[in-house]
Amino acid sequence: MRSPMSAMMLAMFATMASFYVAGRLWQDAQNRVYMIKELDRRTGQGRSAISVDDTLKVVSCRQQGKRLASLEMELAAAKHEGFVGKYTSETNATHSKKKPLVVIGIMTSFGRKNYREAVRKSWLPTGTTS
Repeated sequence: MRSPMSAMMLAMFATMASFYVAGRLWQDAQNRVYMIKELDRRTGQGRSAISVDDTLKVVSCRQQGKRLASLEMELAAAKHEGFVGKYTSETNATHSKKKPLVVIGIMTSFGRKNYREAVRKSWLPTGTTS
């Protein structure tokens, strides 16, 4: 059977052990940071080294840039040959602009009919203009 004193001692021991482990981890992290800075200083690299992920991103951006340039050249050649796109602004300007149709509905799922009618009267026009 555990006594309250043994539970208190166990809690104190666990707390001290966690502080010790956290301190050691913090010390190791500081040592790692110091070693990395010292290595960078001695090799003269500093921040010039990039990771593999960054290199892959740069290569991907270059490929996308080349692809975009080739597509722009193809588009210019197609326009030169007389191709007119479906979504170009020149075709939209020649067609008459249609007025957008807007439908506004009023929710009429109220409990009482009198309340529904009052809402309809306040929101819907009656046909008379003053």
